[in-house]
Amino acid sequence: NYRLTDLQAAIVRVQLKRLKSIIKKRRFLASKYFDLFKTCNLISLPKEPNWAKSNWQSFCIRLDQKVNQRDVMQYLLDCQISTRKGIMCAHLEPAYENWHTENDKQDYSKLQYSETCTKTSIQLPLFHELKENEQYYITEKIKAYIERI
Repeated sequence: NYRLTDLQAAIVRVQLKRLKSIIKKRRFLASKYFDLFKTCNLISLPKEPNWAKSNWQSFCIRLDQKVNQRDVMQYLLDCQISTRKGIMCAHLEPAYENWHTENDKQDYSKLQYSETCTKTSIQLPLFHELKENEQYYITEKIKAYIERI
């Protein structure tokens, strides 16, 4: 139950007036990521179906399996770029390690694609106040790291 306080509701009402411009900026920044990564063969970009228009709440890339996700994320953090794993699989999280009894073990073999995505995807910074020069810096650092492989 997510009840807003009166103060939170007042802030949200003001923010809603800016929603269209925020989404427009996020879509612009997502298109820049597409453009900046278009020649990078070791990165797969998200897909936007013809029938949908994303608000780009996040921008998740997939690395080729020969690129180590954790190493890239650490390198980016060393460059002052915060990232997150793109896909989380609940059945791989330590909190759920002992969720099932031996008699109730689930067959997770059908989740191979999800598990691969967990090991290869990264969410890049994307927020409406992201500056283009910051976006260039992010993409250049990623491309520079990957080119060393």
